[in-house]
Amino acid sequence: MKAKLLLILIIVALAGSLVAAACTSEEEAEEPTATPVATEAPLESIKIGAMLGLTGGMSTGEHQTLHGIELAFDEVNYEVAGREIELIVEDVGMDPAPCLEKVIKLNEMDNVALVIGPPLTHQGLAILNYIEENELITISHFCSSQQFVKESYSDYFFRSSHISGAQVTSVAGDIAYKVKGYRKGVAMAMDYATGHDQVEGFKTVFEGLGGEIVQTIYTPMGTLDYSSYMAQIDVDNAEFITGYYFGDDGIRWVKALEGYGIKDKLEVFALSGTVEPPDLWSQGDSAIGIEDVSHYSVTLDTPVNNGFVQAIWDNYQEDVTIYTEHGYTAARMAILAIEAVDGDVEDTDGMIEALENLDFEAPRGPLRFELHSPVQNVYHRIVEKVDGKLQNTVIGNYTDIEPLWLPEELQ
Repeated sequence: MKAKLLLILIIVALAGSLVAAACTSEEEAEEPTATPVATEAPLESIKIGAMLGLTGGMSTGEHQTLHGIELAFDEVNYEVAGREIELIVEDVGMDPAPCLEKVIKLNEMDNVALVIGPPLTHQGLAILNYIEENELITISHFCSSQQFVKESYSDYFFRSSHISGAQVTSVAGDIAYKVKGYRKGVAMAMDYATGHDQVEGFKTVFEGLGGEIVQTIYTPMGTLDYSSYMAQIDVDNAEFITGYYFGDDGIRWVKALEGYGIKDKLEVFALSGTVEPPDLWSQGDSAIGIEDVSHYSVTLDTPVNNGFVQAIWDNYQEDVTIYTEHGYTAARMAILAIEAVDGDVEDTDGMIEALENLDFEAPRGPLRFELHSPVQNVYHRIVEKVDGKLQNTVIGNYTDIEPLWLPEELQ
């Protein structure tokens, strides 16, 4: 009897163990298995090169260009369309020689998506074949020669400045003849491609309307002593003198006009860039009263320009110049194009189309593009001293001027 009872207890115990094990297995089977959460890899950064003349005669202005570029990217926290922006800066001075080496480095070693710069026409021409062959989008903040809309036009080359010898210069010729009433003048410029463009463009309009440039004088870039050139000026057969200079050359030329008495004998009606800050501040009182024509003035009273001027002061404790504005606008062009392709900078055709269709408000005023160059306002200005500080006061505004604008009489 005891043996039977023991056997029954053993069987019951075994059955209980089996039931418990089965329940445990079911619970374990029913417990969901954790699925790893997939995380997206961060998008690669967009590298943008900047080729600037940080040494040489334009160094002060080109550092301001860099500040304008930096401000534009600061405003978007160095991120566009979800991709981080990495800015790589290269100094190319004022010579063409370093430019090809630097653009190859930016493209082939740094893998930049696009380049801002270089500043000067002969530098832009030095890299043109390379950017064409490598389909590298380049937005120059100057490079103002007409060659870039004519024989050297490229699908990959844009600019944020203006066209020398046309546009601003054409308006200058129109103002000189119609507004100022000049009929005879002397023209001077630095002896390089853009200098010749500027003089010939001014002459095309001024002489086309009936005026006459009685003398043209070209001076080598980097001229230290202008005395021999001042002595050549035909002050007896002219009413005014016009000129195209910038950087150290512009400072010396304006001071020479006063120092050698030319400013007392002829009115000075300068071409774009000649009496432009920061050079203007070094030209000092020698520049007071000089009129010129430009596509920007820091004195423009618009919300966009006022905000821009204040932001540069807040970030760098310096006054805005046209160099700052050119750099800022070039960077804004890049940002807006990247946004338009939703960050897909590898879509070169899409980027080009986006740049061609840009239409936005820059500190200088409204901008759209033809021939990869701005359609923009042009301002007639005069140098004045206000509250002890030199400035370019706007005295006339010509709106929506196309790159190859001409007055109706010459169309």
